Amino acid sequence: ATGHQLWVNSAALEMAGIDSESVDPPRGRIDRYPGTNVPSGSLQENSAMNLVLDTRPPYSEEQMMAALQFGQFYLNQYGVTSVQDALLKLDGNEAYVGGPTYMALEEGGNLTLKVSGAIVWNTDLGVEQISRILVARERFNTRRLKARSVKIWLDGVLEVHTAALLAPYSDKEDGTTGELLMPPKMLREVVTKLDALDFQIHFHAIGDAAIRASLDAIEEAQSINGEKDNRHHISHIQLFNPADIPRFAELNVAANFQPYWAWADKFITE
Repeated sequence: ATGHQLWVNSAALEMAGIDSESVDPPRGRIDRYPGTNVPSGSLQENSAMNLVLDTRPPYSEEQMMAALQFGQFYLNQYGVTSVQDALLKLDGNEAYVGGPTYMALEEGGNLTLKVSGAIVWNTDLGVEQISRILVARERFNTRRLKARSVKIWLDGVLEVHTAALLAPYSDKEDGTTGELLMPPKMLREVVTKLDALDFQIHFHAIGDAAIRASLDAIEEAQSINGEKDNRHHISHIQLFNPADIPRFAELNVAANFQPYWAWADKFITE
């Protein structure tokens, strides 16, 4: 439901080679039955989820086209003509690799939406991927599709204790604070480079540690690059430290939060 968890059966675990000997991947978690090392089928965050998802066959071009047309027809019914696609991946075998499908629909005269896309930053790679992102920005630059943003996924979600917090979770006895999905030093370097190239940066930050790390990175970028009109924004902002509230205005950062994000996801909690 949140895109941060996957619940699979024993057949999927076997296909992915996940068993009692498997170790948690970096920035991910394989949940176990209590008191054992036996995987329960619950996988947390992309690095763990992808162990299973990467075993799937890729979607066909026909499936991608049909899905996108269905989605835009649904939106158009309610008068929606412009959208933000916050998850444009450049490779993989999933529906998030949507850039070419948008372009194919537009070339055929069938794209009825105006799409502002955010290219996903791969946290398993470093700044070497910027050259590829620049190529994608140039490619996905049509009348109806623009990909001028980069999405940086900084933490998980509160419901399963993967959102990055400044203090330990109050309902956990092991002192966990969640985890940043990118080291702060690397984040500051990446944000400074992307800001200099006039990308808008879309931060996924739910916990107060992730929110603060985002603001710190923007502050450093501005100190090096000067103030630019890139309109960076931080999404979710579910648990923030009050001391960081004034920094949004000081750094000209948009706070992107929605009522839907204000309560726990029952798909997970129940």
